[in-house]
Amino acid sequence: MWNWESETAEELKKSAGFWANQFSPGDDGYAELDHLEFSFNRLYDLSKFGSVEDWSEWFREEREMWAEEGRPDYYDDIVENEIVEPVVIVEIGEKSYIWDGNHRIGGSLSINRATIPAIVGTVKPEYRNLYEVGASIVAAELTLR
Repeated sequence: MWNWESETAEELKKSAGFWANQFSPGDDGYAELDHLEFSFNRLYDLSKFGSVEDWSEWFREEREMWAEEGRPDYYDDIVENEIVEPVVIVEIGEKSYIWDGNHRIGGSLSINRATIPAIVGTVKPEYRNLYEVGASIVAAELTLR
C-alpha cells in the first residue's frame, strides 16, 4: 500500500492535478491548481457529501448498469475491501467538491462507512476572495486572461 502520508504538498498537488479539469471556469467546483494547497487526510468525513440515501441509490444504479453490461462485480472491491486509493476533494468555502472518487464515495456511503482517505485541496488565503460566493465569474475571467 502506498504511503500517502509521506507525500509532500507538491507531490499531492501533482497527483490531484490529473483531475483538475473536472470543473470548468465559472463552475462552483472550479479552482486554479496553483490557488490550492494540498494535504492528505486518511479519515475524511463522508458526511460532507450529503444524503446517504441519495448516494446509495446512485451507486446501486451504477452497479446495475455494469451488471447489464455483463460485469456485475465491477464495483465489488469498493464495498468488500478497505479503500486505499484516496479520493480527490477540493474545499471551497464550506463546500467540498469531488474531483475524483464518486464511485468510492458512493460505495462507501452505501455500506455506512464514515470516512475515506482523501487528497484535499483548500484555497490558499491569498486567493480566498476569488472563490467567495458569487466570485466564480471573477475567477473565470482571471483564467481567461
